[in-house]
Amino acid sequence: MKKNSTLQVLGTEAIDNILDHYQLLWFHYIFEKEDSGFAAFFSEVDFSKLSDLKSKKILTLLEDKTVQTALVDYFASTAIEFIFEHYQFLQLNEQDEFSLKKIYVDLFNRLKIVLYENQSIQNFEKIWEELLKGHFNDLKDFIQKSFAKNNGGRTKENINVSSTICYEYSPDLQLKILNIDLAELVEPVLDIGCGKSGKLVKYLNEKGLKTIGVDRIIGNSEMFVKSEWLKYPLKNEFWGTIISHMSFSNHFIFHHLYKYGAPEKYAQKYMDILASLKIGGSFYYSPGLPFIETYLPPSKYLLKKFKVETPGKNLSKMHELLDEDVFYSCQVQKIDF
Repeated sequence: MKKNSTLQVLGTEAIDNILDHYQLLWFHYIFEKEDSGFAAFFSEVDFSKLSDLKSKKILTLLEDKTVQTALVDYFASTAIEFIFEHYQFLQLNEQDEFSLKKIYVDLFNRLKIVLYENQSIQNFEKIWEELLKGHFNDLKDFIQKSFAKNNGGRTKENINVSSTICYEYSPDLQLKILNIDLAELVEPVLDIGCGKSGKLVKYLNEKGLKTIGVDRIIGNSEMFVKSEWLKYPLKNEFWGTIISHMSFSNHFIFHHLYKYGAPEKYAQKYMDILASLKIGGSFYYSPGLPFIETYLPPSKYLLKKFKVETPGKNLSKMHELLDEDVFYSCQVQKIDF
């Protein structure tokens, strides 16, 4: 993510170093022991570069409301992207984003207090470490509360809502798992949950197939639309092919199992997807959705299932709670008898 022009004024090596390592530190905080994660971070950040002169300069910049707003927006945007990549089942609304920005306002206000006190480099490093630990605890609380808004926390009835990383796969692997023959694809093509890189979308366009990708962490362009898939409008009988590998159906399963999920919204979107297909068009997805596929009228839809190898451990945990096998890819073709 590029920093905007206002942030370019923060061109000191120390601040740039902290910006570059921020997500790495957050990753360590989640997936490794906190002490080892912070040790790795502070071994790479040179706090000696924060001389009294530079500290005063940074403080002056932080006191500028325009600069602080730019910093808050940048860090909050970075955090949202990080959250979606590492907690893929989490949904955030406008109020959540406001709360997230407040966490960063508090972070920079606490940093200003530290700089006001003109601490020595040794003390500053120690205080900065405690400041960051408090900050990441705030983020951890934010994530936990966001998963179960109805009761403000997790219960035994909930499925595991810990970190579930969102991976991106090669076009060849996606096409193989979904059992897609490029020669049989009907245009235009829509990839729902195409990922930050949109690899399959780019690949299909290079093959001459008009393809659009939709994802919440991708930038808008000729080939891509930044949107939550539940909010993305679908025209009836418009798309020739809709693809969703390890995205829409994965989330549908989560909401089907999660006590505070919204499975009815995914069920409605599933039917909207099918309604948006042309006659002869297909919806390809994995994993499978047996709990809704069984209700599709065979006079309107032709189902084909293709067995795939059991995926990673996170989906297996959900699978253990299901009475039916979901480890297959599915092609739902719209037909007209």
